[in-house]
Amino acid sequence: MLMNKSLKKQKIISYFRSITIGVLLVLFVFVLFSSKIFIKIKSGEMGVLYDLIDGTQPETYNEGLSIISPLNEMFIYSLRTQNIELEQVVLSHNGLKINIKYNVLFKPLRNQITALHQKLGPDYANTVVIPASQSWTRKFMADLTPEDIFLIDKGVLEEKAILNLTKELATMHIAMEGFFISSIKLPDTISNAIEQKFREQEIVHQYDFKLIVEEKERNRKIIEAEGIKQFQLISNISPLQWKALDVTEKLSKSPNSKIIMMGNSSKDLPILLNNDSKK
Repeated sequence: MLMNKSLKKQKIISYFRSITIGVLLVLFVFVLFSSKIFIKIKSGEMGVLYDLIDGTQPETYNEGLSIISPLNEMFIYSLRTQNIELEQVVLSHNGLKINIKYNVLFKPLRNQITALHQKLGPDYANTVVIPASQSWTRKFMADLTPEDIFLIDKGVLEEKAILNLTKELATMHIAMEGFFISSIKLPDTISNAIEQKFREQEIVHQYDFKLIVEEKERNRKIIEAEGIKQFQLISNISPLQWKALDVTEKLSKSPNSKIIMMGNSSKDLPILLNNDSKK
């Protein structure tokens, strides 16, 4: 009798021990795979599910908590604008090394996340965005001379980059948001030489302008002299006499009293005397 009770007790203990081990094992597996079962998608993100049997699923997962099979995998994509800073050395038209720093802003197209995942995957920035930006920059700068680069408007270059990269990245399900140049640096010797050249050109332009002004002034004086000569031939009055008469007329209008002495000859110049006496 006592033996039967002891056997029953051992069976009960063994039973509960098995249950406890089973529960602990389930809990262990649950904790181990909880990160693969409970997927938290944050604000500004979207998930793409890969099913072990059916492959990439066409539907996407918005922000919130999603529960999936631990055999499947959820890939999270940020929908926010991303910023990558790049620095590269490119060659100008004549082979001169140019250092350029710029920022590329981009984001995945929301309604094409699944296609982006299937074609490129989560590392699409390193796979496509960076190589495409570097390739376009290298090709564009290769068509410019050092002087072109020295004078180039960064805004124009940025607009061209956005226009070209927008078309290229759109085929890869990526939206181009911006292209901003922080610096374009030529070698110091080249930069100084170009600056000196433009300073000298400015001096030459100023000198040419002065020559043009002087030439116009010379032409004006020639025309004036020809006019005076014609006047002298018609009136038989010399320029000096005409000037003297003009001055005499103006002085005679002065409120101060004057004495004007006229010469006997037509060639004599008038003499003006001030009639005011100081007391």
